[in-house]
Amino acid sequence: MKILTSWIVLIVSIAVIVSSCAYSDESKTTSTSSSTSSSDDTSDNSTTITDNSTNTSDNSSSQSVPGVFVALAESGNIVRSTDNGSSWDNVTSPTANDLNGVTFGNNTFVGVGASGNIIRSTNNGSSWDNATSPTGNVIRGVTFGNNIFVGVGGSGNIVKSTDNGSSWDNATSPTATNLYGVGFGNNTFIATGDQGNIVKSTDNGSSWDNATSPTGNNLKAVTFGNNTFVGVGASGNIIRSTNNGSSWDNATSPTGNNIRGVTFGNNIFVGVAASGNIFRSTDNGSSFDNVTSGLPGTSDYNILGVGFGNNTFNAVGKGGNIVRSTDNGSSWDNATSPTANKFFGVTFSESIYTDNGTTFKVTVSGGKYYLDGTQTKSLNLKKGYTYYFDSSDSSTNSHPFYIGTTSGGGNYTGEYTSGVTSSRTTTGTLTFIVPSDSPTTLYYNCGNHSGMGGTITFH
Repeated sequence: MKILTSWIVLIVSIAVIVSSCAYSDESKTTSTSSSTSSSDDTSDNSTTITDNSTNTSDNSSSQSVPGVFVALAESGNIVRSTDNGSSWDNVTSPTANDLNGVTFGNNTFVGVGASGNIIRSTNNGSSWDNATSPTGNVIRGVTFGNNIFVGVGGSGNIVKSTDNGSSWDNATSPTATNLYGVGFGNNTFIATGDQGNIVKSTDNGSSWDNATSPTGNNLKAVTFGNNTFVGVGASGNIIRSTNNGSSWDNATSPTGNNIRGVTFGNNIFVGVAASGNIFRSTDNGSSFDNVTSGLPGTSDYNILGVGFGNNTFNAVGKGGNIVRSTDNGSSWDNATSPTANKFFGVTFSESIYTDNGTTFKVTVSGGKYYLDGTQTKSLNLKKGYTYYFDSSDSSTNSHPFYIGTTSGGGNYTGEYTSGVTSSRTTTGTLTFIVPSDSPTTLYYNCGNHSGMGGTITFH
């Protein structure tokens, strides 16, 4: 009996041990499995986070390298801001010459200055190179339109580039008077200068004619917006034209200070002047009002340039001063500047559109396509993303919109249809799901008329 009892105890003990081991193993397995699962989840989540992070990175690279403000100053000083002017950093410059003006077009910044100096950047202002200039005269102003850069300067000198600022040629000027500012709109370049001089070109800067000016004051800058040119200059002079520069009228000015810069954004003209003076117009330049700049009203705080981008105005001037406005120029705040050098000009690079689902509003004026209000706008898009071109505006009714492998239009030669629906639309929306193997460059054109469209670059 004792032996039997011992065997029973032994069997029960073994069963308990086996059960315990089994529980322990299961526990281990569960724990390991749970740990693996947790590790897998974490890994998956981590991967998801990485993927999201990648997407964020993609979206961020999409907006580009978000839009960038670039300001140029004396002694070759270049600064840039990637956060709408909140903070600024110095950039290495290829010149020690004073830099007077800057503009942006076709993914290229172009700056101009003393002794005919021309510099350019094709990487959002991170690095710059000198371009060969056709003149030794000072170049004061520069602008971009219809895939052409135009600069103006001393002794009426006009220079132009048709290859994104790589090479430049002199254009025949109708004046020997110093020119300071140049602007573009509605297929027209307008330049302004000493003694109220105004010259214009309607053939992409190849030839120029004098226009009748309403003033004898020096005109320092000119800009375009809402089918209106606005020029500014000495003694608070403001002039405007609503017929592409053919005729001009004086506008009532709120200041007697010398005005040095003017720009347009969000349907508002903003001008900047001596002694920290800033003013604006909300009615296409018919009337102007002063606003508080936040700068002391002395000559130490002359404001010499102003630019607009991403719903932000940035104004720059003497002593390295920078002020910015995020409420359409109503109020202004000081920004910290990395230099005490005197600024002359500032501009903004358009963001690269790669956000999925971006819609471009297509309109037509003066025989040109406008995208979101910008004439023949150059686009930078992302492969794999979807974009919409809305041609519902009545101005597009006789202008079938399509994407092609060649620029020009007037027919459908080279029409690109991969990923495209509703091509040739005149009243609807063209949808473009960009293929991963799309060409690096395509063009948007009109099937009925040539020379209406612009360039699309893919990344």
